[in-house]
Amino acid sequence: SMQLQAQVCKTLGYLKSSEATDTLIGVAMVPKPWTLLKTKPDLVRAAAAWALRQLPINEKVKNALETLKKDKSALVRKAAG
Repeated sequence: SMQLQAQVCKTLGYLKSSEATDTLIGVAMVPKPWTLLKTKPDLVRAAAAWALRQLPINEKVKNALETLKKDKSALVRKAAG
């Protein structure tokens, strides 16, 4: 469910699990059109963005958060900010 997915993202953030970086970025971002992947609901994407902010900052995390701060969803922008 959407709530469960959001909670999993938040838990990864609480654990400050840097191993989860790629997964969280994948959930938070809008996939490129050619991947044919569906965008996750904004609630889940916002939870992933929040979790990314809890992780140790590296170039990959920083770049993802910068992109998410310009997201079309206000919820995601706020969580990334």
